[in-house]
Amino acid sequence: MTTYKVHVTREDEHWLADVPDVPGAHTHARSLAGLRRAVREVITLMADYADSAVDDEDAFDIVFGFDFADDDMDSMITAIRELRAQVDQAQRRLAELTPSALHALDSEGLSVRDEAEVLGLSHQRVQQLRQELQDA
Repeated sequence: MTTYKVHVTREDEHWLADVPDVPGAHTHARSLAGLRRAVREVITLMADYADSAVDDEDAFDIVFGFDFADDDMDSMITAIRELRAQVDQAQRRLAELTPSALHALDSEGLSVRDEAEVLGLSHQRVQQLRQELQDA
């Protein structure tokens, strides 16, 4: 899937977007939700996608890059986005490892409360995860 990076700036009460990889692809909107739609429309038109691509999230992806006049704001937003990506990756890794750990701890004969203590979870969460594993 093609991913388009979109350069986004704020001018007065409007968001402005430029898609460098698609010549002539510029648009604007009053809200970011509106801008996302407008960007999908302009990419669909300028990159010669089928009209249905506007609503088809699998046709192409867009990634907003924000440029604020305040450099401190830019730095803070960049740091937040990077941290969120790290958190998402850590959550995926937790979801991969936790079932195996529960299974191994179960085979050791640990109680729900002891498993919770070992894994740093509440005993209610361990019980919930055990149930989800049984149902799967």
